[in-house]
Amino acid sequence: MADLTIRPASPDPRTLVRLRVPLADAPRAAAAMDLPNTPLRWSGSDPSALWIGPDEWLLVSDSRSAEEMVARCQDLLRDVLHAATDLSDALACILLEGSNAHQLLAMGSGIDFDSSVFTPGQCVRTRIAKLAVVIRAIDREQFEMFLDRSVSRYFLEYLGRNARDIG
Repeated sequence: MADLTIRPASPDPRTLVRLRVPLADAPRAAAAMDLPNTPLRWSGSDPSALWIGPDEWLLVSDSRSAEEMVARCQDLLRDVLHAATDLSDALACILLEGSNAHQLLAMGSGIDFDSSVFTPGQCVRTRIAKLAVVIRAIDREQFEMFLDRSVSRYFLEYLGRNARDIG
């Protein structure tokens, strides 16, 4: 197999919260919570915020509970209509590492995952193998992918089959 490691984040300790605001209030929400307001970017360390739409972010934490993250949203966005939803049990995280990771991602999506285009600090919501997946570039050869937990096994098998084709 190619130079690739594909594995579920296990145990998956991450807390995942989806934050949505009215489009007109997105700049104010981004400023209040220090969220990326540029398409295809993510920022922060714990929690990190992934831009997945002009009015939507995925907040990811390794140390904070969903209750803490939702309370933080309520506190910082008290004057902004918003919905902060705990998705921790709904989404799985799959890690992809290796020099051929960009090529594997490109095999199933219309996104340009070339390492000179999709660089660390970027994220995208796309479809791979007909599944909705949020992908963030951690560094040049390391990615995290978030998708519905119910299809994560199928997605792991899909990635494994295509990884063999790369080799």
